[in-house]
Amino acid sequence: MLQNSADLKHLVITSWKERWSEKKWSIHVKKLMTSPSDMFHVSDVLVSQSFIGSSPNALLLRYISYALECGLLSYASVITAVSKHEDLSKIESTKAVYSLLQDCLQVVCKTRLMEDAMELCFSLRMVLKWLLRNIEQCLKGVRDMYGSTAEELIKLNCDILKLIATKPRTSGLLIIARFAEGGVWSHIETDLAVIKNSSGQHPLHSEISASCHHVSQLSKCSISPKPVYKLPVSSTLCQSIMSLILLEVEERKLTNIEAIVQQLMLLSNIHGLSTSNLIYHLIQTCFMGYLDSRGNDLEQEWCAMVFLRLPKIMVQLKAQFTGSDFESPSKLSSKKIAQFGVDLQEALKMLLKLDSLLDTIDQICDGMNCLKLLTDQFVKRELITEAYHQDLQNIRCSMMENMPLNNVKERCLNPVIILKAENNIDQLVKLLSSTDFSEPERLLTTFVGMMSIRSFSALIAAATTTGQLPAFANALIDCNDAMKSCPAETSKNAQIRAVLFDITFLMVCYMIKLYGKETTVGSYISRSKEETPILLQWINIWWTDKITQISTVKCESEPNRVENLIPVLRNSQEFKLSMTKWNDICMNLPQSMIELLTARQKGIISITEVMRACTLIKDGCPLSVTLSVMAAVARCARLVVSRNDHIQVLSALTEKSSTQVQSLSNMMYNERFVFFQLVSSTIVSDLLPEFEQKTISSDKTLHCTMLKQTFIEAHQVGWINHAIITKFSECYNMLGVCGFMRQTLNQILKETHLCGITNAVDIVIAVMRFDIVSTTMYLLKYGLPTFFKTNSRPLAAPIGSAIAKLTVASLDIALNEITLQQKSLLPKSRKQNPMLQNVVFDKQQKVRRLFSQTEHDLPPPGTTPGLPADDPLIQVLSDFMDLLWSSMEANEGGPQADFILEFIKLSLQSSSLLSRTVKLHIPVPMLSKLRYPLAKDSHELLFAASDMGNEEIRKLAAHAICVLDS
Repeated sequence: MLQNSADLKHLVITSWKERWSEKKWSIHVKKLMTSPSDMFHVSDVLVSQSFIGSSPNALLLRYISYALECGLLSYASVITAVSKHEDLSKIESTKAVYSLLQDCLQVVCKTRLMEDAMELCFSLRMVLKWLLRNIEQCLKGVRDMYGSTAEELIKLNCDILKLIATKPRTSGLLIIARFAEGGVWSHIETDLAVIKNSSGQHPLHSEISASCHHVSQLSKCSISPKPVYKLPVSSTLCQSIMSLILLEVEERKLTNIEAIVQQLMLLSNIHGLSTSNLIYHLIQTCFMGYLDSRGNDLEQEWCAMVFLRLPKIMVQLKAQFTGSDFESPSKLSSKKIAQFGVDLQEALKMLLKLDSLLDTIDQICDGMNCLKLLTDQFVKRELITEAYHQDLQNIRCSMMENMPLNNVKERCLNPVIILKAENNIDQLVKLLSSTDFSEPERLLTTFVGMMSIRSFSALIAAATTTGQLPAFANALIDCNDAMKSCPAETSKNAQIRAVLFDITFLMVCYMIKLYGKETTVGSYISRSKEETPILLQWINIWWTDKITQISTVKCESEPNRVENLIPVLRNSQEFKLSMTKWNDICMNLPQSMIELLTARQKGIISITEVMRACTLIKDGCPLSVTLSVMAAVARCARLVVSRNDHIQVLSALTEKSSTQVQSLSNMMYNERFVFFQLVSSTIVSDLLPEFEQKTISSDKTLHCTMLKQTFIEAHQVGWINHAIITKFSECYNMLGVCGFMRQTLNQILKETHLCGITNAVDIVIAVMRFDIVSTTMYLLKYGLPTFFKTNSRPLAAPIGSAIAKLTVASLDIALNEITLQQKSLLPKSRKQNPMLQNVVFDKQQKVRRLFSQTEHDLPPPGTTPGLPADDPLIQVLSDFMDLLWSSMEANEGGPQADFILEFIKLSLQSSSLLSRTVKLHIPVPMLSKLRYPLAKDSHELLFAASDMGNEEIRKLAAHAICVLDS
């Protein structure tokens, strides 16, 4: 500090009186300055003396200008001194004050500055508050004091406010000041509110409002997300959306609609898709998948996806994009709803251009108009208007006039069946849930209409889209439990009861085969809490996730009943339907058959006697009993060395009973046998040659070749269809995550043209969805580190840039998937993650940042706060960031540095979740090196990478802004 302020004042007055030159003045004043902070005091005295009279002191202003040029004074000190000027009544002096301030700000905005950046931040904040205070005084009626120049002063203040709030450097420094002095900034926001309220009737209201708006924008320093991997303009397909929907249907995931929409929104951001393009690609994907499913066992699922789930997804998309409450939409949401309608109409117009696709679909069923069936559902849900729907159909009908006639018989499931099934499933669940099962004959008529496997498959496909699959399974289990026994009944009712027991048993098993035990019966709620239904007991005992594996659950059979049933089997005694408790038979007869097989192996009985028992079971029992016996025999066969007898028994039980087929009294045996075949083939697929699934070679070299060929096929076909995704899945299962990802990365590296690289990355992003978390962890833990440690050539552009985009896109999708699993919107992956084996979970986490609770570091409203530090993916990402920093230290330039900058920039511009996660794991020394290229690209990027609650990082960011050319 200056020892004597009086000496400085005396020096200034003397220099003015004697008209010293700027150089002489600077020599004398320098002798008084002993520390950098003294320049603030010098500036205060100079500025106050320059404007003490009615007109400005030109000589002192020249001294200020010279001191700034030679570095004797900092711009921060002069701007701070200006902010202390209070007397605005001397018009000429006041205008000169503003002129000095403007000159300083012009230099600050355009020139590289080597002074203390944080001091400049604080000086700009002080002058900002001074400008707002001056406007407030002028508006409060101090017009008498300023006279006719009040409006001129307001305009001057507004112009300077616009300058400092909109120029990149000054606005960036003000943002940093805001986080350094949060309490002071709240007063500025109060001043803005007061000025806006009091300027309503003022002639310069628009200028004042615009200036206040510019200042208020400084409070919003969050970066706007940009596309990570923007699709080429010429691209007609989006492989990422295709793989999402394809795997949703192919793996029968039954994902929550909200989760599907959130994943679609993320893909839309990653690829830079407009709303209309997102909708177009979604509908296109569904139609192409539906067309590709002809003749395979997923036909019903694809039909349900297109005509039932897709409209529901559209409704949820509308809610997501508009953020509206459909019952009482606000004015803002009404505009967004209207815009969504425009986007949907634009997407449907784009879809009309795919006339060959629409024509092909319409030709696979007589009288079919797929677009009309879909848009009918849109009208039903008020997504489009009836008038637009009619216009669309008129255009489509005129297009269909030139379409060749379909002379082939119906070749796929008619969507009308699925649409009817949606209504039927709701009525059926209500009917089965409300009945007391006291009238089996009436109940049987209900099941007659859905006994064909095609009708039932359509019914359960509809149930999955309406979310009623568990409720339907519950109703069937309750019905099955009610049919297990009856104390007094006629022979006809007994036969109906046996058939109903059989139908419901086989139907539930078939549903479990398709959708899994947890999805189908995991949420079963019993009508009676006294005992567990027999069917549920049977499922828990005999049905595992992989049916061919040996279950550890023991069969709780009754020894006495098992003993009693053995003579029945040996003597071929017929079961009397009216006296039989089917729950008793299902639980005990299998063990009786095992006892017979054990006796046969010991030589006590002959194989003929065992086979005779098989015939009795086939001819005299419901197929559900046969299935129970087969499950027990199959388990036993997997445990014994000599299993020829078991195989012979299983083979005999899978055959159709000629007796039951010929019997007119046995109702719907053929229909039930179809269900039985489908379920039993799963149980014995590893034991009987006729049911054995196609064996997959364990030769990894063969699968590497197959993977390369499949890549070529995907390039040629142009999209990943059912056949291609099946081959990719087989390669993934056989090669494992590491082998599969190693080969897919090689497919990118071998490309030499930008178009080929782009297509290869498209395919890799798509197939990584088999297990996005594991594959992303491989990239971060093994794939990319190999390039950094051994061969950095792949990191050079354009391949390096493509791999950076691939990494960021996959990381974004993986983080989103884990978050959805945490919210229970997505089921956790059943696949074991091999990347977890070598992840070190350090309980004492490395402290990356000392986060202060500023809103800059908190997640935006409505978003997830992020993943815990001990999440495996976060651990791997943390190690990867350490690797990047080590590489930056060792390599000042080259492909590694280019890749690191590209990766960080893309991550910071991606979703808020990934941006915050990456920011948390950037070490401070790494940020110190990255700040210049980030700030050069945009200040928003620098802020996205910086913890503004950390004083050291604020200094680094401010310095980067000051030293770079604007």
